[in-house]
Amino acid sequence: SKTRIQVYVVLLVVCCVGTLMLFGLRNRRPEDRSASLDVKSGDQVNEGPLQAFKSSLQLLQNRDMLLLGLCFAYTGFELNFYSGVYSTCIGNTKAFGGDAKSLIGISGAFLGAGEIIGGAAFGLSGTLTNRHGRDPIILFGFVVHMTAFYLI
Repeated sequence: SKTRIQVYVVLLVVCCVGTLMLFGLRNRRPEDRSASLDVKSGDQVNEGPLQAFKSSLQLLQNRDMLLLGLCFAYTGFELNFYSGVYSTCIGNTKAFGGDAKSLIGISGAFLGAGEIIGGAAFGLSGTLTNRHGRDPIILFGFVVHMTAFYLI
């Protein structure tokens, strides 16, 4: 209980310091403030927060933005599963017996190692990306992703 309170106090102080640092930021120059670009016409307009919100809702009606929104939603669900739900399920599986809680750490270590190896593999294969494009990489990622979900 004492450790939990200390963690909350430290996080609260860090949050307050970050908020105070935001107040120390300079305002934008007047010429930058009026340099907003209208998406439809390409003209520069001076808009407030409400007008910016309305224009972002209009942008959401675009087909490409809707497809991108679906990708964002899937990514959110998937990240929620493997960062929160998966480890909890491993820890609460009775078939693992008394060692179930120790498997949570191993699961996290393997998830991190997989992220590092996957990022390094695709980062170092830049020449293959330039030669064949991104489509084979996306297809390979999809196949690996679905295989992993099937095995889980």
